[in-house]
Amino acid sequence: MLPKALGLEEFGGELVIAVLVLAALATLGCSIASIVSATGILVSLQRWRELFGSSAPLSMLYTSSDTLRAAPTFTEFAAMLRQQTLEIEHQNATVSLWVVINTYSYRYAFLRRAVVWLRASLLIFSGSVAFAVVLLGVKLSIK
Repeated sequence: MLPKALGLEEFGGELVIAVLVLAALATLGCSIASIVSATGILVSLQRWRELFGSSAPLSMLYTSSDTLRAAPTFTEFAAMLRQQTLEIEHQNATVSLWVVINTYSYRYAFLRRAVVWLRASLLIFSGSVAFAVVLLGVKLSIK
């Protein structure tokens, strides 16, 4: 019934509609996969110590979670700040840089996957549009 209403009987009817519906579903699925991967770039569901290992020492003043865990009150924070030495600062900065580098690498992998899924979505969508345009062109040339 639908192929006749759309004037697609001579092009395979239900098969043509099935191909276009499958292409639309594949495009949607790839788009959803891209969005899900992209959300992994924004925020990790795990703490960095769980992701990269907990062997790194605490990074006071550079990492808010470490700082607030070690000094939850202002008085403790101020005392910790007064005790900072150049050696402690260097260690804290080193830990923080290591975390930033690992976080960048971890999130970049999500970005790469998101782009692959987005490209697949665009390829399938473009193919289905081209297929529909060719069918329309053939149909118009027959009339």
